[in-house]
Amino acid sequence: MNDSLNSGNVPEGGYSEAIPSLSHLSPPSTGQTKGVAPSDAPSHPINHIPLEILTEIFLHLPRSLEATEAPLILTGVCRKWREAALACPELWDTIILPLPSKGMTTRENRLIKMFLQRSGARPLNVDLGLVVNVYLRGVPKSHYQLVDMVVNSLVPHAGRIKVLNRVMPSHFLHQFSLGNLRRLEKLLICKDQDPSHIDRPAGERLPDSLRSLNLYETSFNITQMFPLPPLSQLHLRRPRGNGKLSVPQILNVLSELPRLRSCTLEISRSSATHPEETLNCLTPIILTDLEELHITWSNGIDVGAFLNVLETPSLVSIVLHCYLPRSCPWTEIINFIKRCKPPLKIFSFKLGGHGTVPLSFLNCLKECGKLEDLSLIRFNIDSTFLSALTFEPGRERLVPVLKYLDLEWCRFPEFTSLLKMLKSRGCELLDRDGRLKYHFRTCPNTAAGSDSELLNHCRIENPKMRLY
Repeated sequence: MNDSLNSGNVPEGGYSEAIPSLSHLSPPSTGQTKGVAPSDAPSHPINHIPLEILTEIFLHLPRSLEATEAPLILTGVCRKWREAALACPELWDTIILPLPSKGMTTRENRLIKMFLQRSGARPLNVDLGLVVNVYLRGVPKSHYQLVDMVVNSLVPHAGRIKVLNRVMPSHFLHQFSLGNLRRLEKLLICKDQDPSHIDRPAGERLPDSLRSLNLYETSFNITQMFPLPPLSQLHLRRPRGNGKLSVPQILNVLSELPRLRSCTLEISRSSATHPEETLNCLTPIILTDLEELHITWSNGIDVGAFLNVLETPSLVSIVLHCYLPRSCPWTEIINFIKRCKPPLKIFSFKLGGHGTVPLSFLNCLKECGKLEDLSLIRFNIDSTFLSALTFEPGRERLVPVLKYLDLEWCRFPEFTSLLKMLKSRGCELLDRDGRLKYHFRTCPNTAAGSDSELLNHCRIENPKMRLY
């Protein structure tokens, strides 16, 4: 045990399995303290674990309000562990409410008050557990009432909250005040049980300490929150009502955030129906530090105008998703990559309906020598494209370090071209480390057996198929 700790290696199974395995070291209870065994025998092994190492192990455990998990379970093993746990405020600074599916009682609110006391003056990490990717109609009203009780307990400690996840817009109208969240660095606001639209926290601006903002299915209009703090992460997902933004509005937001590193945008408002929002200048928006960009747009949105003015020389990952497109902005995408020459490792493009990959994209891929993950979903892939991806002797290899290839719901003129390409990047490649690690495709039930057998012969580590 000491060797693994000194070397910095995590025991197999993690610290959460290491803790129960140590519990047998505590001496048997003499009944002096109910539920807590005394550990005052000097020769007992538990007393020879330095307190700082014991505390460090504790801090690696996942924490919750459950009695069977840290930190509560640690207080019932032995006296030394209880004293160590109570003397460590860091153990009590994380408050994660159970998901609606698990249910809540008033017990959680009582525990949270105890956590707030034992965490001292520590910055708080709070997650209200309101799920962001399911319909709220199945969540009982009583659950929201219990969450409101918890929020009321947290309000006096608002100045300590560093992370606030899955909070509803209504909490900022009736309980939390952005002005009191002086330490807030990360904020995730999810959809409200109240269907009424709330545009923004009334009369307030985001705290200067905020570095990550995530709005999910809210009507919060970020353009009404200027000036914005120096965010490094901005995620605007499934906006509703006044939260929907057009291309000019999005560019206006990005121009305020030169330090942005990760960004998710859903552009769902057409400038054509709002003449006052037309793009009036072609000044480049330079985001030097941006590494991850995820853009979703709907039919009628000119995302090409967005890409034409964006400069992202450090971009590592770009994910594009278009619902039911009339046309794909391939020209703008290709020009964007050629112009910025980013060190891309991930490129993903998903369509709501089938489109065609132009051959000019192959020239674009020549600029992406570091690409490891390529996803083209719902496209028509012709044999010329597959041939270009095929490794052949004496020919320059396109995307030579590609590890993951996702061609879900793509149409191929012939399966043999796909198979030849996969073999050249699998069983025919002597360098095992350079082989394709993952391939995903969709095929009809009638071809499942034969396709699966042929794919297995390609010796790709993790070939997957979805049947229809």
